[in-house]
Amino acid sequence: MDELKVRKDGLLIPSDWVRGFGPRVSVARGRDVLIIESPRRAAARRRLAEQIRRLRLTARRLGSPTRREIEAEVSAARARRASQRIGARSI
Repeated sequence: MDELKVRKDGLLIPSDWVRGFGPRVSVARGRDVLIIESPRRAAARRRLAEQIRRLRLTARRLGSPTRREIEAEVSAARARRASQRIGARSI
């Protein structure tokens, strides 16, 4: 398999590496990353992003718990587990 080659005008990627994506691929460059994806994968990523946006919006509307409330719940759960472990050892 050919290796990646860096030229003055950019990065050359061997075609073997992208054949599995299908006949068409989209290529995008982020700050420190190169994204190569099939149209199907891009559509799935957009659907996931939309679901996450909806979930966050709904959580905001319902009044999601504050960081302190979450920390209090985590501490209470840890305390319950610790007491259960101690109780199980004494049996």
